[in-house]
Amino acid sequence: MQALIFNNQVCEICANQFPVHTGFSWESVPPNLNVQPGWQFKNGSFIAPSPAGTNLSQLATSALSATVTIECTSNPALDGEYACGLHERSDILSEIVSLAEFGTFTSQSTTLDYYDINKTAHQFSVSEFKTFAAKLALYINQLKIVQNTNSGSLPSSVLVLP
Repeated sequence: MQALIFNNQVCEICANQFPVHTGFSWESVPPNLNVQPGWQFKNGSFIAPSPAGTNLSQLATSALSATVTIECTSNPALDGEYACGLHERSDILSEIVSLAEFGTFTSQSTTLDYYDINKTAHQFSVSEFKTFAAKLALYINQLKIVQNTNSGSLPSSVLVLP
């Protein structure tokens, strides 16, 4: 079999070569490889694409808009699965700014009913919420490093609170 290559990528697999534009080239496919269009051809070797979803950067990007699980050892009432997309992180930031500026949540209270993905309210104290926000910020930062470098390992989406 012959692979038609353009810009280091396999465009087509054919039994026989045919005349092509000078930007294209033909490469013989070893009989032990099941090369398909979409494969790369670099330095004389065929390289299979990564299976969908295995690119670390893509996985990290998905995790940035997914959920985290809280496991709170001192207050199991906070245990749950919480959204952590941009909207939720913006809400958390607003609460943290209010706590820093005024010592209360935006509701002018020292407790906050914060909802999980099942729309169940969990009542956080100021210290519990600050710990949650700090652990979430660390998780997000670790995801962004993986997203930008496409290396390392994904952090656990389970946030253990004391």
